[in-house]
Amino acid sequence: MIFRPELAAAIVRGEKTVTRRRISDNPRSPWCRSPLRYPVGMEFAIQPGRGKPSVARAVVRTRYIETLSGFTPADARREGFPTREAFVEAWKSINGSWDPDEIVHVVAFKLAGPTCPSCGGDGRQPHAGTGPLTRPCFDCYGTGKIVTAPAVQLIAELERQ
Repeated sequence: MIFRPELAAAIVRGEKTVTRRRISDNPRSPWCRSPLRYPVGMEFAIQPGRGKPSVARAVVRTRYIETLSGFTPADARREGFPTREAFVEAWKSINGSWDPDEIVHVVAFKLAGPTCPSCGGDGRQPHAGTGPLTRPCFDCYGTGKIVTAPAVQLIAELERQ
């Protein structure tokens, strides 16, 4: 599945776990009204742009169709945005317009792949010193999954910008 680079990085960091896509009338599109080509349980590649190599893999947890009218601040956070307004602006930038009555595909997913050896897959590491006894695992961004070298490179490039 193709994402903007910053959204692919948000997936790798565990900050984005849902995507919404416009329904297409093109029967060859994966976003055609029916059948949706991303069934529950399907594993797919996370690509930071068309033609770019995969930086991670994810598994579809749920999928459904809904209108944008009920989009909430919590939905925005699951989409990897700090606010509903930030998501709406990104949607307009990607799709050209925002119509609350528009019906869209919603796909919720989780990162797939081998368990992070540094934290044993729970996304936390012991923390010495004052404060909490554990901290998010730096090796997997707290996701519990091994982060690929291309993902680390993508995140580093975005942080330099």
